[in-house]
Amino acid sequence: MSMNKDDRSLPGKRPENREQQLIEELVRVSAEKEQLDRKYRRVQEEKQAVAREHKQAVSTVGWKTRSSLRKALKKVHRFLFGSTIHELKRKNLQLQNDKTRLNRQLKNKEDEVGRLASAKDALEADITRLRMEIEEISEDELQALVTKSLETGEILSALDQLVSTKGAHETKYLAALRKAAGHYLHQQGLPRNAVYNRVLTGMKMDEVPEFMIRSAEKDTGVELNRLASFRGSLTSRSILRQTDHGMPEWLLDRKKAAYRLADLSGVKRPWVSDRVYSVDTLPEEDRVVVKPADGAGGRGVYLVFSSDRIEDVKRSQTLNSRTDLLTSMREDLAAGRVEKDEWVLEELVADADGEPARDLKFYCFYGKAALVLEVIRYPETKYCWWSPDGEKLHTGKYGDRLFNGNGFTQEEREAAERLSLDMPVPFMRIDFLKTERVFMFGEFTPKPGNYDAFDEQTDRILGEFFMNAEQRLLRDLLNQKMFQSYERTRSEEGRYN
Repeated sequence: MSMNKDDRSLPGKRPENREQQLIEELVRVSAEKEQLDRKYRRVQEEKQAVAREHKQAVSTVGWKTRSSLRKALKKVHRFLFGSTIHELKRKNLQLQNDKTRLNRQLKNKEDEVGRLASAKDALEADITRLRMEIEEISEDELQALVTKSLETGEILSALDQLVSTKGAHETKYLAALRKAAGHYLHQQGLPRNAVYNRVLTGMKMDEVPEFMIRSAEKDTGVELNRLASFRGSLTSRSILRQTDHGMPEWLLDRKKAAYRLADLSGVKRPWVSDRVYSVDTLPEEDRVVVKPADGAGGRGVYLVFSSDRIEDVKRSQTLNSRTDLLTSMREDLAAGRVEKDEWVLEELVADADGEPARDLKFYCFYGKAALVLEVIRYPETKYCWWSPDGEKLHTGKYGDRLFNGNGFTQEEREAAERLSLDMPVPFMRIDFLKTERVFMFGEFTPKPGNYDAFDEQTDRILGEFFMNAEQRLLRDLLNQKMFQSYERTRSEEGRYN
C-alpha cells in the first residue's frame, strides 16, 4: 500500500500511534535512568572519599594528640607559661571540628545516596511498566516481578498491573480479530469461512462476536468446534459444583461408592477393609495398600509388601520399617497432603515377583475413551500416553518423564467405556490396575490433576469429546434412560457432594 508523503509524521511531531508513544517514553525514561545511574555512581565515589577523609581525620586526631603530649613531656620546662598547651588545645579543637564537619558531610552523602536509590527504583518500576505495555518484557522478568512483589508484600498491586496489562493487550488484539471477521460479515462461501475459522483459533468461547455465531448456525463451514476446551469444560463443572454441591460425578470420588458401583456393574476390583483406621489403630498386615479413606493423586498411598519393604507411591521411595510408615503417615497429615486421619486397607495388586501393578487411566467421555495414560511408579514414576487405537501420543504433560509403555487391549478399553455408560456424567477418568495376569478396577477421578497442562491441540480434542458426550447424555436422559447401578449407589451413599 502506497503512502502519501503528507501522511507520514513530520520531524518533531508526536506520533499518533500508541505503541510508538510508549517506545519514545521508554527511550526517554531509560536515558533519564542512565543519567541517574551516573550521578548515583559519582555520589557513591564522593561518599567513599568523604569516608576515607573522615577515617584519616579520626586517626590523625589521636595521633597528633599523642605526639604533642610526648613533646610536651620532654620539654615540660618550656610549658610553664602555658603557650604550647594552649596551641595544642587549639589544634585539637580544630581537628574535632573537622571531624564533626566530615561526619555531617558523610551523613549528607548517605542521605543523597538513599534519595538516588529510591529514584532509581521508581524509574526501574516505570521502565518495567512501559516494557509490559509494549510487550517487550520477557517471561523470566515477569516471574521476577511477581517474586519481588511477594517479598515486599506488594503482590496485590502487582497483580492489578499484570491483569490490567494483560487485558489491554487482549482487548487490542481481539479488536483486530473482530475487525478482520467483520469485513466478511455480508459475504458467504469459502473466503469468509476460511477467515472466520482462522479468527476462531485466536478467540476464547466468550470472545466470539454474535455475528460469527449466527453465520456458523447457518453454515457448517464455520467450525465452532475450534472453541472446544477440556480445560474450559472441567472449569465450568467446578463452577457448578461450587454453586450446587449435587454434581453427580463427585459421588464416585468416594472410594466406597466407587467400589459399590464397580460391584453393581460386574467389574472386578481389589478387596478393601470395611473398617476405617487411624494411624494409631492401623493393623500390621503384609501385601496390602494403605491409603486415605478419601483422597486422590497417590497422596498418602503406601504399598506394604512386607514389614521391611513399604513403597511410598507419591514420593517414589522405599520405607524399611513399620515405624517409618507410621511416621510418614503422620507427616502426610501434618503437611495437609492427607486431610483426615482416616485410612483403609486394600488388596495389593502385584506380580508374583513383587512388581507393582501398572496404572491404566482411561479418559472416558460417556461411553468413549479419548485418551489413555499408562503409569509405572518404580523405581521412579514414568508416563506413556496412548490414543484409543493404541498409538503413542505427546500431550504436553509429563514430557520429561515419558517411557515406552506396554499398552492395553481392545477388551480393556471397552471395559472402561462400558463402565462410563453406567453413570450420568459426561466425563470420568476411570483408573485400572494391570499386571501380567490381572486387570482390575482402581478408582474414579472426576477432575484429573493439572488438567490445564495439556497442549492446545490435546485440550481442543478432549474438549470436543466432552461436548459430544454432553449431547449424547442429554439425549439419553430425555429418552428416560435409567442408570440403575448409579442410582442404587447414590441411594446407599445418601446425598452426593
